Amino acid sequence: MSATEDVLKKYEEFLNACQKTMPKVDLQLILELIRRTKEEKRMPRFALEVFTKEGTDPERARQYIFDKTGMVPAVFDNGTHYVTNQQLSLDMLKEISDSDDVESVEGTYIGYASGTGAMHEHRH
Repeated sequence: MSATEDVLKKYEEFLNACQKTMPKVDLQLILELIRRTKEEKRMPRFALEVFTKEGTDPERARQYIFDKTGMVPAVFDNGTHYVTNQQLSLDMLKEISDSDDVESVEGTYIGYASGTGAMHEHRH
């Protein structure tokens, strides 16, 4: 096996591991989180967007997010789109992805800026 074939094989293994471990999380978010964590040697900040199923209780979801992160999320799309600016880890993403109420998770690196709102559209 050539070096490039080995890289491609390992990349496929990585993609499969991401899909198996965090199937609801956008791959670009995972890649950016890993890269930023390695570069900054600390938990980077992201505008994290969580899209939930119709019928999710927005007050219960808001309280859960506050209890976990200490951040009060902005709520959009009739209570199915939650946005927080927060420090983020792979373990946090795994926990979010494991929630039955969650449909998908996206995010944008924000460094140490604040005041970012929704940046993604809900995909049904």
